[in-house]
Amino acid sequence: MYFPEKFYRIPLHFDHERLLAEISAVKESHWSPHPQKFKGNDALILLSSGGTINDLNYGPMEFTPCMKQLPYLQQVLESFNTVIGRTRLMRLAPGEKVSRHSDVSLYWWHRFRIHVPIVTDPRVKFYCEDTHVHMQAGESWTFDNWRYHEVHNDSDITRVHLVIDTVGSPALWNMLEQQSWNPKPGETRTPENFVSKKIPFEPGRSASFPIEKHNIIGLLSPAELDAIANFLLHDIDINSSADENIALTRIILTYIKREWRALWSQYGNQEHYYPLFASLLQKTVAQLNTVDPKPTLLSNGFLLANVLKTQVSLTMADVLRKLPENNHEPDTFDITALKDALNIQSKHGIILTGDTTTENITRSKLPRSLKAAPIFILALPCSGGLIVEKVLSQSRALKTLNSTQKNFLDSQFKAAKGQQIEDLLTTAHCSAALQESLYQIFNGQEDQDSYIYFDLKNTLRIDLLQHYFPNAHYIFVWRNPQDTLDLLVRDWQAGTYASRVNYKNKTLAWNHPLPAGWQELFESMVIEDAAQEGSGQDKLAEKIHFQYQGLAGALLQGISRIPPERSFNLFYEQLISEPAACIEHLCAFCGIPFGPKMREQVHNNELAAQPDVKKQTEILGKASPESLRKTRDLITQLKLLEPGF
Repeated sequence: MYFPEKFYRIPLHFDHERLLAEISAVKESHWSPHPQKFKGNDALILLSSGGTINDLNYGPMEFTPCMKQLPYLQQVLESFNTVIGRTRLMRLAPGEKVSRHSDVSLYWWHRFRIHVPIVTDPRVKFYCEDTHVHMQAGESWTFDNWRYHEVHNDSDITRVHLVIDTVGSPALWNMLEQQSWNPKPGETRTPENFVSKKIPFEPGRSASFPIEKHNIIGLLSPAELDAIANFLLHDIDINSSADENIALTRIILTYIKREWRALWSQYGNQEHYYPLFASLLQKTVAQLNTVDPKPTLLSNGFLLANVLKTQVSLTMADVLRKLPENNHEPDTFDITALKDALNIQSKHGIILTGDTTTENITRSKLPRSLKAAPIFILALPCSGGLIVEKVLSQSRALKTLNSTQKNFLDSQFKAAKGQQIEDLLTTAHCSAALQESLYQIFNGQEDQDSYIYFDLKNTLRIDLLQHYFPNAHYIFVWRNPQDTLDLLVRDWQAGTYASRVNYKNKTLAWNHPLPAGWQELFESMVIEDAAQEGSGQDKLAEKIHFQYQGLAGALLQGISRIPPERSFNLFYEQLISEPAACIEHLCAFCGIPFGPKMREQVHNNELAAQPDVKKQTEILGKASPESLRKTRDLITQLKLLEPGF
């Protein structure tokens, strides 16, 4: 299932030692090798199709005989308060791995997988794209298995996880959406304020929970096919193919939706006619494979044609294997006719009556109006912008961009910059393509919930954002300038996020957003890593002052052009010392209620001040007198800003 976040730690945890004692009593003969024979992977099947030893993902799920020996494990399943589907214990031998893959079959369209580690080691790492976690024994997790993921067991123990497939329930979805923890790249420790309920073993109590009985049965209905095709249309990576080819892909998918519905209206779900639908799918995939280059999906990079085939064919496969040869064939459609249609439909659009999508067939050459009113957070590095986004994102009246949307948006901004290396974007970079991309993300949100979006690079995009979103609001977060400068030194010295800027066959180490004018700085200090060379402290100071001046200067200029009623100046120190008052005023500015989740954050002191920042006066003072003067001037201007309340 496609999730907004990569990982979700569920707020339930269990007695892993009790679970281990139970499963240790099960005979080794009950364990089965992985169905794909992956080395070092085997499973103890607990709920399966018909209750037998199999890996089928369709049919009524039932207990296997060894489940009777596992009373606490059954109580664990019950605690998730959801429909339980296929369930297994899965082992991964020392030094082995679950290879990188993505789950895109129809089975996973409405299902996700819960992991409860029973035996593990800190050297066991679970990866989802660029983020990895160590799921500790007794915890419970789920993740976005639509994305690429893999597991590495670099320890000397055999990892054992309880693995549960489920379609979810309102109660479980509420835990995922409201109470879970979602680690970001580089985050490895669960926050101390994360609240998780322990589920102890209750001797003598029989667990009771619903079990999945109905799943992948029969042929996809027209509505189901529409949903899949529309999702794939929305998920096309517009950079993976030419405009005309993406338009052609849309026409091909529109064709299969319409022909599938026409066939269904004649034959319904009669197995004798499955070959008609199978032939239509085969021809559709063949036509998609003639598109060159082939469109891929933004969410996971898969070829769209392959995902369509995997999604749609599963429900027909078993029936087709049982049927004799047949002569049923749908009318053929060829690529020439579709290209001819494209010439008409690019002018007039496809008639959409009866379809479940309202998307245009081509990316419009005349960009759609952006009436959205997103809330953009502007902040210098290490100044609290992420904290504000986290607090406000607790509101159900505000939406946040998931990582896939953020990556897509960043790729569009990079494309708009062209060959420029700095992160500055102005109205000179506006284009129809960028506006259409922004429309796809923010979706013209007139009369709908608004988005809140934070990115450090927003400081260098204010003019462009105002141009595209005349109704947007802005929250400017800033903290004691000396603290910001000190924290910049810390980040630069850590080198965690350092990138490389290549110029004239030489390299400049860089960190955080790159302001305009860096070439002059480069000419004065061409070294490989200013933070670590013997003479690097003065050059590091120059870099930090240059960065602070570029970002703070852009911010001050940008917010001076924002109407006062659409901007809110938030002092970080005031947020820490008066969190309830600050958040209440922020909510009033954003037009959202000061909800219970935010109040809980304040009540639990989640916005408590961080430890004192280590002073870096000696390093920062090594900059040139001119740099020091410019920084002082900017700090003076910042201090003239009035707080939002």
